[in-house]
Amino acid sequence: MKRIALIVHRYDKTIGSGAENLAMMYAQHLKNRFVVEVLTTTCLDTDSWSNALPQGQEEIDGIIVHRFPTVHGRDQKNFPTLSILQADCIARGEPTEYQQDQQWIEAQGPDCPEMLEYLDLHREDYDAFVFFTYLYYPSVRGIPRVAEKAIFIPTAHDEIWIRQGIFQELFSMPVCFGFLTEDEQNFVYQHFHNEYIPSSIVGCGIEVPKTKCEVEFRKKFHVEGDYLLYVGRIEKSKGCDELLSHFIQYKKEYPTDLKLVLMGRGDLEIPNRADIIATGFVSEQEKWDGIAGAKVILAPSPAESLCIALLEGLGAGIPALVNGNCTVLRNHCVRGACGYSYTDYATFQRGLSELLEDHLLWEELGSNGAQYVKSEYTWNVVTERLKGLIDFVEHGDRKKLIEQSQPTKGSVKKQRGEFIGRNIFEDYQLLPELIHAEPNTALEPVFSDVTVLFVASDNFTSRLGVLIQSILVNGNCNRKYELVVLQNDMTVDSMNKIYHIVECFGNAVVRFVDVNDIVDESSLIVTGENYNHYTFYRLLLPHLMRKYEKVLYLDADILANADIAELYDTDMTDYALAGTYDITVTSWLSYKNQMRDYFHSIGLKTPAQYLQAGVIVFNVEKMNQMFSPEFLIQKACTEKYVLNDQDLLNVYCKDKIRFLPLDWNVFVLSQAAAKENEKHLPEVFYREYTKARNHPKLIHYTEKQFPDWKPGSDLGSYYWKYARETPFYEEMMLQYIQQQA
Repeated sequence: MKRIALIVHRYDKTIGSGAENLAMMYAQHLKNRFVVEVLTTTCLDTDSWSNALPQGQEEIDGIIVHRFPTVHGRDQKNFPTLSILQADCIARGEPTEYQQDQQWIEAQGPDCPEMLEYLDLHREDYDAFVFFTYLYYPSVRGIPRVAEKAIFIPTAHDEIWIRQGIFQELFSMPVCFGFLTEDEQNFVYQHFHNEYIPSSIVGCGIEVPKTKCEVEFRKKFHVEGDYLLYVGRIEKSKGCDELLSHFIQYKKEYPTDLKLVLMGRGDLEIPNRADIIATGFVSEQEKWDGIAGAKVILAPSPAESLCIALLEGLGAGIPALVNGNCTVLRNHCVRGACGYSYTDYATFQRGLSELLEDHLLWEELGSNGAQYVKSEYTWNVVTERLKGLIDFVEHGDRKKLIEQSQPTKGSVKKQRGEFIGRNIFEDYQLLPELIHAEPNTALEPVFSDVTVLFVASDNFTSRLGVLIQSILVNGNCNRKYELVVLQNDMTVDSMNKIYHIVECFGNAVVRFVDVNDIVDESSLIVTGENYNHYTFYRLLLPHLMRKYEKVLYLDADILANADIAELYDTDMTDYALAGTYDITVTSWLSYKNQMRDYFHSIGLKTPAQYLQAGVIVFNVEKMNQMFSPEFLIQKACTEKYVLNDQDLLNVYCKDKIRFLPLDWNVFVLSQAAAKENEKHLPEVFYREYTKARNHPKLIHYTEKQFPDWKPGSDLGSYYWKYARETPFYEEMMLQYIQQQA
């Protein structure tokens, strides 16, 4: 049997959460396939890293555990100062210094040189080394010593410390990665640009015991009535301070007998209130007994890579209320249709009230959560993927590793489709709503919330699918999204695939509008090879959508990397349109050239005051006050503009445009266009573009710079992140392969 070592900063049954608990579970489920040993410290406390357990070798549940002492605990004098210096440097957007990074790691602890000596001496005695958590000394110092055999389970999330320079080097070293969720994988690949290192989304198995005794839990901890449950470390970094504040405010507004139960240990001071019950450390059985009686499982942390406690609650059929600022937690609720997310007290109050007051909803979300965990988080799948990583260390078979890391056949998306009795890829009956628009058609709103309109041909359906996937993944669970597609040639198969994407989210609908009968394409004046008649369809929007207050329009060559509800909520008082300025046109307007002369001739002379029409918030009411239904289309048929309807909108809506931050429309340009902009774009605008590019909310792949058409295109990792989740992924990969051939 192969011999493997699991390296983790703490390992003991009394810890019960975090990466330490994950390592213990992995060890237990791998020991029947491999000789498993654990390398760890003698510590229990992460604040002091004091030597609390005997050093040497012991056996825990059939696993040999090697414990090494720390030479010093956390440097309480220098660590806070170093942390402030590092955080300030990162906040300024500057790279941290290597020497200071090293000092920070040493001061944080646990400083454990004997563990490193063991790795040096026994490098050849193990077939693979599995390291847990990126943050601490054992991984930072240990992976470089055995990099050729290192499997890294980084449990990474978007926090300030991961932006230190030392981690850029660390994340380039292992043979392969084991990620807990797709969100973690996407974050690591986007931040470190290390997609070349193979990985598997391993996850974690959840085993819900058959026997759970709510009565015993209530009796031991004196819990009466309904209660919310949090399981984990009770610390500020886990969002518990905000959770306590929200709960106390909620009880002021709704003075019921509702309780908050906090299960675990931590350094946060807990208010002395009868409705807040802290259990301290509990046994495994007591944990499940407590979960069994909870009304809601809470996950308040702003940064998680998985959150086992949340999955355990969902697995037991308890709906969730989670911190919506954490992508991983929010997406558990979205993918599983099993709870609500909050970003402030108002959304906390709204989500909690819905869960407590609507029993049928509570049952539905609880059932969805149990099915989600059963489908996605089973130990037989997890151990097979771990075995795949270990085999990869020896054989380097990347193709096999990729095959093993694919979603299981029982994925939640397919099963949710089966719940309603249809398989979208076998039954080609038209499922979405298809509207044949006539000259006087006015769409009736489905939701009075977020309405997004797209224009797409059948050839662009895959791009539209990726855009819609990105919108809904980043969306707010507490908002409703109505998606409207204007088209005239989309096949039933294409519409079904788009419908399938939307169907997996419980807070969105999609409608397809055939506009054949309301636009005469032969009369439209189309200029330029990058344009066609579809671009003019957005001119139909004000009249077609006249029963809506406002509509957000997005080109189909865009990707969302933030919640578009924030953009939709733009205050449109006194404005007809809102969007960002066009950086290319701004560049043209900044030096003497033929295009500047053209724009001057049509009355557009000011740089950064020309709207890029790929992203527009339409004030529908104001647009209809300004123009008759026929006016804009008539102008498109009689006046020849270089940039077609984009010029038209800028000319006729001049002084009625609200310009928004550039991160809502970050261009991806060809190399030639990028060089021209870099050369001619005034410095103030170039700095603004660079800043937006580093943190894009909407990414615009202009000039057909799609990653599957243009391998190696800028910001491509964002695109593939969402493309993988769509039914179009296989055909896009084929396109990618053909482009590289």
